[in-house]
Amino acid sequence: PRRTGDAAGGACDRARAAALGPPAMRVRGGRSLDELTAKVKASYLSITPIVRGWVTATVAITLLFAIGAVTPELLQFDWAAATSGLQLWRPLTGALFVGQLNPQILMRCYYWLTYGQELERALGTLSFARAMATLIALLCYAAKWLRWPFVADSLIMALTMISTRLHPDARVSLFGIPLKNKYLPFVMIISNYISQQKPPVQDALGCAVGFAWSLLAKLKERELGGAPASA
Repeated sequence: PRRTGDAAGGACDRARAAALGPPAMRVRGGRSLDELTAKVKASYLSITPIVRGWVTATVAITLLFAIGAVTPELLQFDWAAATSGLQLWRPLTGALFVGQLNPQILMRCYYWLTYGQELERALGTLSFARAMATLIALLCYAAKWLRWPFVADSLIMALTMISTRLHPDARVSLFGIPLKNKYLPFVMIISNYISQQKPPVQDALGCAVGFAWSLLAKLKERELGGAPASA
């Protein structure tokens, strides 16, 4: 006859299996797919609002481009189309579009999730939105004269410059190389030059715009008697 302990143990195992779901719905570690989905959702919602929306839009536009649903001509910054043609989305998409679907998009999202989030938390969402609007306006104005269709990389570099200047002496690691925060944007420029084998003009412009924004914000902060400023 079956022992009572064996029957109880079997019942517990069946109850646990039922809670986990069928084998096809489980993932490594015994977690159910629903549990994993909930964890991913919680992580996504924990991202600061503007950075979350921006990264989502960047990935969405990249995927739409990959399947041929949109073209670069529709997304690129065009001063005449944005003003005379009232295509008001162009400054935004010109700063969002990062090109083809490739591993580089992961690096760009990493910079947003790291330095963009740090800056949004430091400034607050409203001030961060004003800073973003200012940076995009400055970069698009420069793009008009330089005839650049996109400024996404410049915007990332500008945000990285501003964020690293919040804690300039903090230690970070880039490709396993330890360095101070304040040197990170310049090391990134050198790294991009080595990998792309062309002058990193867009990165340099982003650094210059971010540096100028930081100086103006610091001057404004002094005028306000130490209150945080968003320039």
